[in-house]
Amino acid sequence: MCIRDSLNTSFIDILLPGIPKVYGNNLGMYINVAISSKIPDIVIRDGKLVLTLHVQLSFLVDRDSSQYPQRNLSQCTACDEALALNASLFSAVTAGVFQVDGKNNLRASVLNTFFDDVKILRSKVDVDVDLLVQFLNEASSVFVPPINEKIRQGFSIPENKFLESVELMLYNDTLITRSSYHLRS
Repeated sequence: MCIRDSLNTSFIDILLPGIPKVYGNNLGMYINVAISSKIPDIVIRDGKLVLTLHVQLSFLVDRDSSQYPQRNLSQCTACDEALALNASLFSAVTAGVFQVDGKNNLRASVLNTFFDDVKILRSKVDVDVDLLVQFLNEASSVFVPPINEKIRQGFSIPENKFLESVELMLYNDTLITRSSYHLRS
């Protein structure tokens, strides 16, 4: 199978030249993104929600690549973690709640996103952090239009068994909110 048009060690050479040096050329790669279970920080500024999500990214190399791409990353027994990092993902969003048939729905639009506060957790390769952040920011802009296409249509807000409490703070003319969730009785 030809993987040269996919995310692979040769393609990533521009960003992370250490990967093909360590693993070789034309091996399949995955970027696994995990969002922290920590509640995102939310700031309301100029009528927009500014969210800060804490994410972990892992760059994995499929050393075998005969089955690349795998349907499920857990099936990739030959995958090796070349790089893992933590980062903050900032996103400005507009959102509104509306009702359809008595149920709350949310309609939103992501205005922009960017990564910051990148910390390397583990690495088997040399990393230029500034170049990596620039790449992540360019890559995140590619995902905004398809996400907006889905969330602009609106979607129902599921009923839940949790009660949200919100702490409001005013700091330098900016309203800051922090949410916490408690099990409803």
